[in-house]
Amino acid sequence: MDLTAPHSAPPVSAFDRALTGLNNGEIPDAATAALFRRAQGEEVLWRGKPEVFRHAASALHTNSMAIYFAILSVMAFFMGGFGHALTVAVLGALGFAILFAIGAYSARHSAYVLTNHRLLILTGIIVDKRISIPLKRIASAKLRERSKGYGDIALELSVKSGLSYLLLWPHSRFLALSSPKPLLRAVPDAVGVAKTLADACAQYAPIERNLTDVKEDDGQASREELKGATA
Repeated sequence: MDLTAPHSAPPVSAFDRALTGLNNGEIPDAATAALFRRAQGEEVLWRGKPEVFRHAASALHTNSMAIYFAILSVMAFFMGGFGHALTVAVLGALGFAILFAIGAYSARHSAYVLTNHRLLILTGIIVDKRISIPLKRIASAKLRERSKGYGDIALELSVKSGLSYLLLWPHSRFLALSSPKPLLRAVPDAVGVAKTLADACAQYAPIERNLTDVKEDDGQASREELKGATA
């Protein structure tokens, strides 16, 4: 089954301009028209973009890299002195800058659109790609919360998609090479988006919703697992 959009694509310039000319957050209606073509009766339920810093941390593990090189720098200082520590720190900073630049570029050139029929992953990192996933093929949605309401939403498909890891990257789960799993990275209001996605999918079939670390209104964190949404 081919999950890519079957229709002809809008002009590349309009697509790229719609992706790169937007700030983080929701995408205006005018830009949505340039990103994809709606089918008859299709309604947009949500649209948004990855947040740059959290996207880099999620997709390229920049935070983990910074911690790793900080530890190496301390070790180098005690084992070889200030010069060795400075060398390690400079190499770490260079590597961090490269990874962050890649993450920022991919976030700037990516967007997500959820309709009542499908979920679209739009990206123009190297070539323009419009990956269209029918909602009836989504079996589960699992949320990992990050700071300030952002989070990652991992999807499990009910059938083998035929999508390659390279086609999905960076919007795929880390190292899921044999069976790539779509992943919405660093989305704003992640809890609300996960619930909207699950409710939209439930019109076709029951979907497993696993929402962890959902923060209540009083600010206290709780763990909640919601399964079997009603159709």
